[in-house]
Amino acid sequence: MRRPSPTKKHWIPPESGCICVNCDAAVIENAAGVGLGFIWRKADGQIISAGMIYMDNICIAKTAEAWAILEAPKKPLATDTDQMELQTDCRMVVEEIKNQGQSFNADSTILHKIKNLLETFHSVNIIHVKRTNNECANMLVRKCLADKTTHFFYHSFPGWLAKFCKADLPFEV
Repeated sequence: MRRPSPTKKHWIPPESGCICVNCDAAVIENAAGVGLGFIWRKADGQIISAGMIYMDNICIAKTAEAWAILEAPKKPLATDTDQMELQTDCRMVVEEIKNQGQSFNADSTILHKIKNLLETFHSVNIIHVKRTNNECANMLVRKCLADKTTHFFYHSFPGWLAKFCKADLPFEV
């Protein structure tokens, strides 16, 4: 399968045979409320699972993004984790994960947990994508914050999620 140009405003599929996990996070400015969202898809765009986690916490956006990266890989279907590409729109956290151990900051504990979790998978590639390539995860985050709810979707997906993800595909299905 050809990978579309990263300038496209659609999801970027992983290589054939690889599972893609998109994740995102958002915070409510100056108030409690953190939303995490993630979606697992096959290279052909088929949704495997999705989730949104609401946390009644206060943190900066970068910390929330690190939490999203930590939580997203925790919800796999056992047979779908051989090769995984983890996509996030937070370049700073991706760089810190790849350079983990070279500096210490407020997020170091979360980054260490991410590194340990990713080491439990056979093959994981974590990459930065533009926000326009991460819209389904972002949509889950917005819904999570609006509803202040945590929900996981497996095997059966609400119409609004399936419709949005289909529209986000860079190819016809």
